[in-house]
Formats: sequence, C-alpha cells, structure tokens
Amino acid sequence: MSVVHLLHVDDDPDIREIVGIAISSDPMFTIRSCASGEEALAVTAKWSPDLILLDFNMPGMDGPATVTRLRERPQTSGVPVIYITASAEAGQLAQLRFRDVVGVIAKPLDPARLCAHIVAVMCRSHRKLDSDNREKASKAALALSIIESSADGIIVKDLDGTILLWNAAAERLSQFKAPGVIGRNIRSIVPMDQPAREESLFDQVRMGEAVARFETKRCQKDSNITDVSFKASSLHDRAGNVIGGAITVHDLTEQRKIENALSETEQRLALAIQGMSVGVWDWNIRENTLYWSDRFKEMLGLLADFAPSYLEFETRLHPEDRTPTVNMLLDHVNRKSPYDVECRLRHESGDYIWFRSTGQAAWGADGKPIRMVGSVDDITQRKRAEERFRLVVELAPAAMIMINRFGEMVLVNRPTEQLFGYARSDLLGHPIDMLLPQSYRRDHQNHIHRYFASGPSERAMGNGRILAAVRKGGSEFSAEISLTPIDTDDGIMVLAAVVDVTLRKQAEDASRLFQERLEQQVAQRTAQLEAANKDLDDFAYATSHDLKAPLRVIDNASKWLEEDLEPHLTTETRENMHLLRSRVARLERLLDDLLRFSRIGRESGGTEIISGQELIDNVLALLTVPDGFDVKITGFDRIRVSRMPLQQILLNLTGNAIKHHDKSTGQIEVTAEDLGSLQAFAVSDDGCGIAAQYHDRIFKMFQTLKPRDQVEGSGMGLAIVRKYIDQSGGSLSLESSEGAGSCFRFTLPSPSIIQEQSR
Repeated sequence: MSVVHLLHVDDDPDIREIVGIAISSDPMFTIRSCASGEEALAVTAKWSPDLILLDFNMPGMDGPATVTRLRERPQTSGVPVIYITASAEAGQLAQLRFRDVVGVIAKPLDPARLCAHIVAVMCRSHRKLDSDNREKASKAALALSIIESSADGIIVKDLDGTILLWNAAAERLSQFKAPGVIGRNIRSIVPMDQPAREESLFDQVRMGEAVARFETKRCQKDSNITDVSFKASSLHDRAGNVIGGAITVHDLTEQRKIENALSETEQRLALAIQGMSVGVWDWNIRENTLYWSDRFKEMLGLLADFAPSYLEFETRLHPEDRTPTVNMLLDHVNRKSPYDVECRLRHESGDYIWFRSTGQAAWGADGKPIRMVGSVDDITQRKRAEERFRLVVELAPAAMIMINRFGEMVLVNRPTEQLFGYARSDLLGHPIDMLLPQSYRRDHQNHIHRYFASGPSERAMGNGRILAAVRKGGSEFSAEISLTPIDTDDGIMVLAAVVDVTLRKQAEDASRLFQERLEQQVAQRTAQLEAANKDLDDFAYATSHDLKAPLRVIDNASKWLEEDLEPHLTTETRENMHLLRSRVARLERLLDDLLRFSRIGRESGGTEIISGQELIDNVLALLTVPDGFDVKITGFDRIRVSRMPLQQILLNLTGNAIKHHDKSTGQIEVTAEDLGSLQAFAVSDDGCGIAAQYHDRIFKMFQTLKPRDQVEGSGMGLAIVRKYIDQSGGSLSLESSEGAGSCFRFTLPSPSIIQEQSR
C-alpha cells in the first residue's frame, strides 16, 4: 500500500506536537516537521513530500513567501499545500483558498478530526481543479472548432508576419495547406494585389490599431484570382503589449452574408488561442490526418517536429483504455454522445501518463463529420491524489461514509464495515437511514433536505452531535458524527466521520453522577462547617464575655482596695497594685485579639471603598505617635482602597513599629503603590531590627521577642496581620536584620477585583 508523506511547517512547537501525534497515529502516514519556511526549503531540496501543511503566519519567511519559493522548484512545484491559520476570520478563509493552495484549516486544531479534515480539503481541491481544467479545455476546443468550421479564412500572425494559425477556410481560399504555411512569413505565401497599401495596413496592426474591412484580390496557388475582403486586429498580451495580428479573409463571392458575424468574434477567438496552456489536437476526418500542438508533444516527451498519425494515437493508448476511448471518439463523430474521456498515453520514457481529453467535431452540409478539434490536460497528479484520497479514506481509523443529496451512500471504508457489521456491497447505493434507529429516520430525511438546500455557510447538520446508530444485528450504540461538504461533478456530497463513543458516554455519565454526588457531599459538609463556625463564634463570644466579667471585678476591687488602704500603702504595694491592674488589662486585650483572630475570614459585611488618603488619616488618628517620632506617608493620595482589613493591618504594623522601637526618636515610613490587579504596601522603620532566626516566630500566636513587662501586648498582632492577608489572597514578607530596622511588605487584591469576586 502507498504511504502518504506529509511535511508540516509551523513555528509553534505545541502545534507541531499536536499535528505530529494526530498524523503519526495512522500507519499509512509519515510526517516530518519544520519550524520555519527556510527549514522547509532545506528539507525539500532532497526530499519531495506528497502534501504540505503550512502555517500562514510565521516570523521571517511567512506562508505565502514559502509557497512562492516552493513553486519555483521542479520537485515541489506540484505538491499541494494546505494553510493552517488562527488569525483569519471566516470570510478571510475563503480568500486564502485562492492563494496558490488547495485549502485552509483553521486553528484551534481538533486532533481527532485532523485526518478527515485534510481528506476533505484535498477532495474539494481535486474536484475544483478538475472542473476548472474541464471548463478551460472545453472553451479552447470550442474556440478551435469554431475557427476550423468557419466559412471565412482566419489567419493569426506575429509582428514579423510569421503565420501561427491557418484554418480550413484559409486553405480553401488560397489552396495552401496549413502544415505547409504555418511558421512561414505571410509575404512569401500570399501574393499582394496592392503591396504598399497592404504593408501600411500591417503597420497599423503593429501599432495596435484595427484595420477595418479592406477589399482586395488574391491569387490562389493555381494562379486563379478571387475577390476577397479582410479585416485585421492586433493581439495583446496581458500587459497590453501588441504581440501579433488576427486576419479574417472572406470570399466575397460566396460568404458575404456572414461577414458581420465573423467581425464580432475574430478577436475573441484569437485571444483564446493565445491563452491556451493545455495540449491541442486536430483530426481532419476526411483526410484522416492528425495534428498535435507543441504543448501536447511536450507532454509526451516528443520533439516539436514529430508528425503523429491516427494509428500513432491508438498505439500510444494504454491497452486497458484503447477500446473505450476509441469507441467514445467514434460515437461522438456519429453524433451519439459527447467526447470527454480520461485515458493513459505512453510517454517516450515508456511510462504512462493520465490525460483528460475533450473535443468537438464539425459536420458538413451533408451531415458527415469534417474534422474534430480537442484538448488534452495532464491529470496524473490528480489521479495520484485521488488514489491517496481513496487510501486515506480506506485506512482512516474512523468510519467514513460519503452520501449524495438523496441520502444514499456512495463511498464507505473498511472501519465502516467493521463498525456496523455490513459488507460494503450491502451499504453502497442504500440510504444512510438504514444505520439509524427507526425513530430518527423521518426527521433525518428532513435534515438532509435542508442541509443540501442551504448555502455553504449555513450547513451545520450533525457536527459534533452525539446520535444513536444501529448495527446490522439491531443493537444501538452512541456515535459522534462530523460532516464535511464536498463539491463533486455530481453536485455537493457529504463526507461523514462516525466514531463509536459508547465508552466515552458511559464515562461521562459516570463522571456526571460522581459530580452530582460530590456536590451533595460538599453541600452537606458546607452546612456542617457553617454550623460549626456558628458554634465557635457563640463559644468565643460567650467565653470572652464570661472571662471579662471577673476581670472587671478584679480591676474594680483593686482600685477600691487601694483607695481604702491609701494611708497604709507603701511604694512597693502601690507598684504591686499597678502591676495587678496591668495584667488584667493585658488579659482583656488578649481576649479581644483571640476573638478577632477567630472571626477573620468568616465575618460578613459589605466592602467599603474609600480614598487612600482618607484611610491613612483614620489610621494616624487612631495611633498615639510619641514626640520625637516622624511618620512619613507616600502614595496613598493616588489610590482608592478597601477600608477593611487594610486599616487594621496598618494599625498593627505601624503601632508595632512605634511600640518596639529601641530609641526615643525614630523614622517610620508607610508607602502604597497601585499594580493593577494588586495593591502593594510597605511599613518600614529604623529601629533595632529582627534577627533572621526570628522571622518566622514573630508571626505565631503569643510570640514576642521582648518580655511583656518591657513591652505591653498580647503577642497576637502579627498573627492577626498574617491571617488577614492570607484570607484576602495577598502576600506578606519581612526584610530585616538585627540593628538595621525592619520593613514589612504585603499585597492585597485591588478594589475592582474584590468587587468582582463579591458579585
């Protein structure tokens, strides 16, 4: 079996990996990958792929530039190219298909459908190429047939007067045969009645001017004189340059009635001849002579002076094609059928080349064929591509079914037989409905009718849908269907890829059931957690309230006792009473901090957005800044912030910077910066600093680096700060070393992010 060799060119390594895995999974494909157009040119210098998948947008040499370079090389000039792009809209994709490529595949790619997509693109390309060539060849054959069947002589010459075309009427008028005059100068063939006058008319043609009807006399080969009229017009190339002239010679004695009709068509016929790129043949049926154009000879590896014969044509036909091709030719000249055939002709090298040949005969007044003109086009590449297409479809891992507009299956592959349990002969020609459950069939016929009746942009029947399908024994299974419309000579058809997704659907059903159960469990756990949190809140509040009551009694009793014993108190006893009350105050603060700590992350309430300046003013008003300390504020006047928990965090950090300072004077700096989705803050001081071994310890509950007799506090301030920041989704870090001051940096989500999350 043939292997299809692909070259994939894309600068994105992820796309190269996806395409490589998808293509390599098929044993009938081989793939090589390149990261740039330059690398692709280097690879194809010694190796010619069967198909090129090319990224349209690449740095350096992009897709169109790479295609241009590839077309310049003989080994890659005919290799089909498919663009892969993510930058084009749906309307632009259609325009890209005309840029010397066979199709376009849009990103993102679906690996499971990539092979089928490539097959569909190639199929559309082959059909379009065949249709274009057929139309071109038909027009050329028609033009030549009209020229040769014309009652007027038609002559085409270049600027030097060399004869390029000499039709049958010109032969009758002059009695000079075309093979003897083509390639010779017109002055040596046609005697001129008025040389000076006619030479000036030829000069007009060279200058691009048309020559109106001019009557003169012509001497035939046998010396007879005949009255004729001729008209001439210049022929131009695509750039508008004059490249020759077309002359229509009319026998005034016999053909005057059709003079006007010929003048309207002569220029179009001449231009059609000039623009032909296919091979042309001319069969003079009455004389049984055969003419092949130089292009036709070149296709067969023949020299330009090779003179073919009808027998030569038959002997060059492939033995398998000889009888049907000759029979079709004879049927056409006998007016039984059109002539349009695909056949193989032997090249001079001995190899056979596939040609598509079309032709049109001309009949005389007696109804008998006079001559037949046709064209040939080399379709070897198309035939090879069709064979590759057949192999790709046949060896695709998924079931592939092509249906016509009537819903009948016209192509199936081996996986289709294996999936549905039918032999190929049991499927071809039968309606696709036989593979669907009975309940689907009526609606499915309506879907098919609407699909083929709609425009290309509206066709979306079934793509990606999960449907039920039926095997030969009647068992149903879940199938995913992907449809691709394909333009063929018989009209639009649909290539359907069918994948059995029974196991996947079962897994999805199991996953959905698991998800539902998981959501139920989460809801139950959430309700239990909410109840536990409420119990914790109630306990914390009750505990705080119950513990604070005896503390207030102790505080009040100590004051009363001090008042009653005032005359008898010593300095030591007064200090002890003061120490007692300070311990009570410390315990109350500890209870407040514990209660606040337990509620972080579970407190409800709206988000209040205020200006940064307003918030920092509130913080400074709540702080007691001793004389000798300077608090510098930067950046808060340019941002808006969420009041809580930022206010509490800044109070704790700024208060700590003052409280734990080792001098009576100091500098404290509080900064803010808007980073878009985050806001960054910093509180720094020039105090004693914190040794590196204590950086983790200070954020734990009840941890202080100084005795509480030296610095009052509960030991929970930084623990509360860290929990506020963690719960808000921010980050916290410390930059400090012993004797060098400290800087606490933290981030919080911006107010816009917080508001979005709260919706």
